Amino acid sequence: MGSRRLGGWLVLALMLSNACTCNGGGRSAGGAGTTAGGAAIEGSEPDGAAATGGAGAAADSAVVEVDSAIERGDDDVCEQISEQWSDAEMIREATKACEMMPMFDGWANGVPSAVDIVMRDDLVLTQPLEANEKSALSIVLAGSEARARLEVWGSADDMMCGAVDELLWYGDVEARRLCMEVTPSLPIRRLRLVWRELEPQRAFVAGFSDFTVCAAGICPSDTSGTGRDGEVLEPPREQTRHYKTTNGFFMPERGLAWELNTVGRLLAVWAETSADGPRPIVSGLAYLPWEDELGDGWYCIGEGSTFTPSGVEDSSGAGSLRNLTHLPDCETGDETVTIGNGALSLQVTSSSPELDIAMAQPLGSGCIDRDCEIYFATTDEEGGLGFLIIHMVTVAAVDMGINGPPIGLESAYLVLVRDDGTALHACASGGTFGQDDASASTFQLTGVGPVDACPGDTLGSSSLDFTTESARP
Repeated sequence: MGSRRLGGWLVLALMLSNACTCNGGGRSAGGAGTTAGGAAIEGSEPDGAAATGGAGAAADSAVVEVDSAIERGDDDVCEQISEQWSDAEMIREATKACEMMPMFDGWANGVPSAVDIVMRDDLVLTQPLEANEKSALSIVLAGSEARARLEVWGSADDMMCGAVDELLWYGDVEARRLCMEVTPSLPIRRLRLVWRELEPQRAFVAGFSDFTVCAAGICPSDTSGTGRDGEVLEPPREQTRHYKTTNGFFMPERGLAWELNTVGRLLAVWAETSADGPRPIVSGLAYLPWEDELGDGWYCIGEGSTFTPSGVEDSSGAGSLRNLTHLPDCETGDETVTIGNGALSLQVTSSSPELDIAMAQPLGSGCIDRDCEIYFATTDEEGGLGFLIIHMVTVAAVDMGINGPPIGLESAYLVLVRDDGTALHACASGGTFGQDDASASTFQLTGVGPVDACPGDTLGSSSLDFTTESARP
C-alpha cells in the first residue's frame, strides 16, 4: 500500500516503535512523521523500561513512572502465565512497529481512524488465546498528563503487521500495571497494541516495559478497562473537536476543501470578505471523522456558519458550524455522468441540472491502492465558484498521472458545493476512469442515483465548534 500525493503534499505514515514522546502540533499519522526506534533518551532508561523521549523532563518523568509501576504492580500480574516479556530488550526483539497507512475511509489493516494513532506494535504468541475462552493479559505502562487510550487487537494469523480480526480490549493509559481479561471469538495468534492520543494539543509520552500473557488465565483482582466478552467490541467514539488537516486546499478569498483526520472532509465556500476575521460560509458540507460522537455521515453547513483561518496560507483555524442538517446515505440509480477531457480543465455533463458544471479545474489527486480521490475547483455557467470531490474505488490499483487504458470502477461518489448555496452528493455503482499522456482524465460514471441536496434532515443538536491544525511539519 503506497503513500499518496494530493496537491503536492506527500502523505507519509508515522512509524513508531515501543515508545515515543509526541507533540500533537508537530507530528501526525497521515502527515509527515518522525520515527522513534524504541530506545530511550541516552542515559535515561532504567532496567526494564522501554520509554523513549524527546522532551527531556517529560521523558524522564515517564521513565520514573514506569519504574515505580513495576515496583508496586507485581501483585496484579495475571495468573497461569503462558509467556512473558519482562524487559526492554525482550520487548524490542519480540515486537514489530507496523506502518498503518489508512484508506480514505480511515481504516488501516482492520483498525479504524489511524490518524490519532501514535504507536502500533505487533506481537506473535507462542501459545494462542483460545476462542470463546477467557484469557488474561497484563502490561506495565508509562503515561503522562495528556490523555491517551490503549487498544489491544487480535488476529488469527501470525503475519506481522497484517490485518487484525477483532478488538479485544481498550482502556485509558495509566502509569501502572494494568490487568485485562478478554474472550476472543477466534483463536488469537497475534496481538496488536495501539496507542491513541486523545489530547493532540499536549505533549504525550507512551511506552511499556512488561507484557504478560496468561492463556486461559485470570486477573488476580480487579480488571482494568473494557474487554471483549461475547459481544463485538468497538473503540469508543470520543470527540475532541480538534482535527488535523491531513490533505486538501485552502484559498483565502474563496474557501477550502480539506481532509480532517484522514477520513473526515470539510468543503466550504464563503462570501467575499477581508483577509482577516471570520469567513461567512454560504455553502458547505462536512463529513465527520470516524471517531466523532455524531457518527459517520455528510452534514449540510447552514446559515450563520463561519471559519476563521489562522493565516492566509495556513491549514489551521477555528470553525463555527450552525444549523447543521444531515444528508441521507446516497443511493445508486440509472443516471450517467460524463466528466472529460482536457489537461487543465474538465467539463461535467449530466441530465441532472444540479450536476451541470461548465468547468472543473483539477487541484490534486491521490490513490491508496484502489481507493482514489480527486479534488476540483469548479465554475458553473453563471460564473459561480465551488469545489468538487470525486471519490472512486477502481477494479485494480491506479497510478495517478500515468497513461493507460480506461480502468473499471466498482463504485464512486461525488460531492459538490457552490457559492450559490448548492451543496449535494450522489453515488454511482460503476463506470470507467482513463488518463492520457497529456494528464487529461475522463470519467464515465454509471448507475448514478438521485442527487441528495441540502438542506437535509434536522438534528437534535445542530451546532459544532472545532479547531484545526495542519498535519504538515
